[in-house]
Amino acid sequence: MPGLREQLLAGGARWHDRRRRRRKLARRAGSLAAAVAVSVAGVVAVFSWGATQPASASVVVTRVGDLWEVVVASDDATASMVETALRDQGVDAHVDAVPVGPSRVGQFVSGNGAVSPSGGDLSGPSVQFPAGQETVRMMFGRPARSGESYMAFSDAFAPGEPLECVEGVRGAPATSALAAVKAVFDEVSVVDENGQPIPDMVDGVVADVIVVDPSRAVVWVQPGRSESGQPVDPPQCPTG
Repeated sequence: MPGLREQLLAGGARWHDRRRRRRKLARRAGSLAAAVAVSVAGVVAVFSWGATQPASASVVVTRVGDLWEVVVASDDATASMVETALRDQGVDAHVDAVPVGPSRVGQFVSGNGAVSPSGGDLSGPSVQFPAGQETVRMMFGRPARSGESYMAFSDAFAPGEPLECVEGVRGAPATSALAAVKAVFDEVSVVDENGQPIPDMVDGVVADVIVVDPSRAVVWVQPGRSESGQPVDPPQCPTG
């Protein structure tokens, strides 16, 4: 069963699922129109049993046993490119571009029957689904426009996100760390290890911060204190 962090990161897609179903027909028409406009020269779809990915490919579709595997190999890949690559292999695919934070652009957000090749919730530039599946529907992250809510939430410390390289938050006492988070986001919610809302003034340490949209964040607080007694700096940032 996925942990709270994975549930929070996947939560955006679940929150928007009802609205997505209501608008499915309109978005499908838009996706198909976009697919026609995309030059096929920008997409290389490979059907093989373990072939090496071409260096020029934006999207690679590979048959792996009883599964199809899709790998996005270029930062400029789009939802329509993914859809075209799958349709070139005879897959009835419908891939929607959805608004996400900077760290999730170019990643798969959700899909019926689709899983990450590494297991767990779908999140990343690659996906697998059963070869016998009749229809595949997936959501693929694009940059959010001004005022748009994210379809999938982001790790606040990931590259390009609001708390990238911000020290003194993760692993820090909640009372002091929350001040730093509130300096960045207009609306901050605090939850415990079970995902239940708790007061801001609470004992414990900040385990993670999830971005709901550019103005809202969820802070996950665990009881106790960090093992070292010191905040954990974001791993991609220089120290010392």
